[in-house]
Amino acid sequence: VTTYDVGQMPVNFGKVTGSFFMQGKGFNTLEGCPREVGGSFKCTGNELDSLYGAPERVAGDFDCRSCGLESLEGGPEYVGGEFSAGDNPIKSLKGSPKEVDGNFYCNNNKITSLEFGPEVINGIYSSQNNDLYDIYGLKTKGYHYIYLNNS
Repeated sequence: VTTYDVGQMPVNFGKVTGSFFMQGKGFNTLEGCPREVGGSFKCTGNELDSLYGAPERVAGDFDCRSCGLESLEGGPEYVGGEFSAGDNPIKSLKGSPKEVDGNFYCNNNKITSLEFGPEVINGIYSSQNNDLYDIYGLKTKGYHYIYLNNS
């Protein structure tokens, strides 16, 4: 997508077999985005409150860093690569993907608990520089390393 400051997607997509990038384009909603992406999906640098309208399934990476997100709700159920949601004012992991086949990054947010995090992560689980007060709710399986240090 190459148009700047459009607010929302001008057309509705179903399935995209390759990657779908819409970084820093002035979007305030993901409505109209593809329901399934065969490659990676990137929406960094937009002004989003939530991930409603995001693809349900992404075969590659899903990157929603620096979007002003307050919630992960409406995001993908499955991510085949890395999930990155850092540098947002997110307070809860509610709406996280159920399964991430790569690394899961939710660094530099305002998350207070790991409740509602992914059920399966087949890589690194990183929740650094948040407001975590305990690890209540950590039920994730499969991660290789977990990083939880706070600033």
